[in-house]
Amino acid sequence: MKINNRIVLMLAAAIALSGCTSQPEQINHYLLHSSNTQDIELKNTDRVIAIQAIKLAEYLQSKHIVMQLSNKQLQFSHHHRWAESLQSAIGKTLRDALNQHSKQFHFINAKDNNNGEQYSLSVNLDHFLIHQESHVLIAGDYSILQFNNPTIKRKFHFNFSLEEDGYAHSVEKLRYSIDALAKMIVSDEKRLQEKLSEYKASN
Repeated sequence: MKINNRIVLMLAAAIALSGCTSQPEQINHYLLHSSNTQDIELKNTDRVIAIQAIKLAEYLQSKHIVMQLSNKQLQFSHHHRWAESLQSAIGKTLRDALNQHSKQFHFINAKDNNNGEQYSLSVNLDHFLIHQESHVLIAGDYSILQFNNPTIKRKFHFNFSLEEDGYAHSVEKLRYSIDALAKMIVSDEKRLQEKLSEYKASN
């Protein structure tokens, strides 16, 4: 009788263990573009800049959040992923940040543009990741073009320290890094206006 009870207990334990191992792995998804973004009032201007689709380095073209472990080693998180295409998410986040900070121009995503705007913004992202040494990194270059001719071209490279552990805080800092990029682009408005004045004077 005791032997039978022992066998039953062993079978029950085996079934319980198999049930645990068959549970689906928990995968966390993160929004880069804030769902709490307030509607931004349209500026009274005819100066519209269309943001072209963000060009991402090949290793960023997946939904896995990337962490840099060393100069030559990257880790793609299986359990922590972007909730949407990173290209689309960065485009929307950058657009909202630019419209928040810009005084002279209104920015739209190029796919929403049916008028063939005179000015456009092109952004190439070489790095957009979390570094294991407690900071996030965004780097690349951008160009502001007039009729597809580069008017302004600059490189950017930002590091922001992490004050907390966890992917949620890191994503928040990555969102902040896009805001910093937007401020850098907006700082070129005076230079862009001068270029536009020169262009008009010569035509």
